Amino acid sequence: MADVWSFDLEGQWAWTPIEPAGATPMPARHAHSVVWAHSRTVWIFGGMDAARELRQDLWELKLPPPGGGAAAQVAPLLHTCSDCSRPEARALHAAASDHRGTMWVFGGQTFSTGAATSTIVYLADLWRVRCRPAPDGSCASSWGA
Repeated sequence: MADVWSFDLEGQWAWTPIEPAGATPMPARHAHSVVWAHSRTVWIFGGMDAARELRQDLWELKLPPPGGGAAAQVAPLLHTCSDCSRPEARALHAAASDHRGTMWVFGGQTFSTGAATSTIVYLADLWRVRCRPAPDGSCASSWGA
């Protein structure tokens, strides 16, 4: 499932589904991380998709204002990147954000595939991605180790 839900802490204390709109639908995943990036924006990183493939993509989800009225928007920030430095695909990692719009990603699991088997590899690396909000509110991002 690729569903997104919101919990109302100020009104009825109830869960409400959010239907993100966007040109590219975000693939369903589990064992990923979600952090508050800035304003009403969250970032979704990595995890494992329905085909059990590890992911290394970063998505931005802009949440609607309280009370609705606008659709949530989802867009890839770093969906594919052949010439930039970023964390390898992973799941079950930890992530946090700070007051400057920086996402920190630590550890997790990936797989090392041999001739006949796959072995779980435990990661202990630390990465950051920084957001540079553009005039339209979107976020240009850059990874660093």
